[in-house]
Amino acid sequence: MSLFIQGMSSCLVQEIVSLGSHKTPLEAMAQFCKQTIKNKKDCAPNGGYNAYNWSDEGSGNKGGYTEGLNEHYVFHGVENDKENYRGTKNGYASRFAAFITENNLGNVHGGDLAANHRYHTDHICQVFVWNPDRVAVFKWWADYNKAAKEAAPAAKPSITLTEAAVAPKANKKGK
Repeated sequence: MSLFIQGMSSCLVQEIVSLGSHKTPLEAMAQFCKQTIKNKKDCAPNGGYNAYNWSDEGSGNKGGYTEGLNEHYVFHGVENDKENYRGTKNGYASRFAAFITENNLGNVHGGDLAANHRYHTDHICQVFVWNPDRVAVFKWWADYNKAAKEAAPAAKPSITLTEAAVAPKANKKGK
């Protein structure tokens, strides 16, 4: 399952969920931008995007979330140096945070490492808060899409016709 945006009790903060389902931070950031920005321009300051309180089937986003790039995101991950139950390498949240910092996509603040005493006592986890730099994220997404389009192979026809395969058509009088 790809990451999606989960609403919280405030429209100001949203959670990035299933971050660990992506193999690289680049792949995760591309999916994040696809979920939030898509092909739209920025939302109006007065809340120009729609707010949802249920799962939007088209996006995969869930809960009470606001469409578009928000001001604050929370994400977390298991930081133990081993595979997690999904078979992905742990440390995905800190790698995503490093990707954000290295690409100047906003400020990221990490909390202390702590065990998940409630459900997985062997998991050492970390929570991050990201305040996206709106201009930088929109520029990154535009550059990513441009590079992806340029790297895409040209479409090739599935069938090619040779001269021998195309017989001249007879006219209606048989000439």
